[in-house]
Amino acid sequence: IAYFPEIYEDELVYSWFARYAEKSPFHQYISVAEDLYANSITRPDIEFINELNPECKGVIEKMIDWEKLIQEHTMFKYYSRFLPGDRFGKAYDSIMSMNINCKNYMEMKTSPNTNRYLRYCPVCVKQDRLLHAEGYWHTIHQMPEIKVCSLHSCYLVDSNVLCSGKASPSLISLESVIGDNLIEEEICHEDGELFIRLWLYI
Repeated sequence: IAYFPEIYEDELVYSWFARYAEKSPFHQYISVAEDLYANSITRPDIEFINELNPECKGVIEKMIDWEKLIQEHTMFKYYSRFLPGDRFGKAYDSIMSMNINCKNYMEMKTSPNTNRYLRYCPVCVKQDRLLHAEGYWHTIHQMPEIKVCSLHSCYLVDSNVLCSGKASPSLISLESVIGDNLIEEEICHEDGELFIRLWLYI
């Protein structure tokens, strides 16, 4: 790995890796996966982090503290927030060692018949483009049941990137999804305040 992009504030690890994939010379996912993961046939976990190969982990640890990466750039902080101490400790140890079974310790509701998609806030995208020249997937926009961006009081937009459900292994950046077709923000009214209060509580 000769180059790894900067990780942005509140960016999902998945998003970071997707931007790396875009900037890499490889055209196939499996080639990028060989750079990143311990197992090249890994299906990227959008909300957490898969086991990385030693070289990739070494590069990352030179750029950002590992605990900070887990706490600020995965969904661990949301799913583990209300766990009792013993289960939290097991979940924490598990994700710190890149064991995807950390999900087994957390309260994660799953429905086999319901797909969830990565979401974005149109206003955040505009601001990110001004600051970084590109948008990216935020952690704060992926909390299940939260439909509103707490920063801008507008509805989040579903992309076509599956967050849960069956999909081929891939790393898909936000910019490759929306391009010039950025949807205009829709300001929420009646239920907006409730969603924002819920977001702040979590």
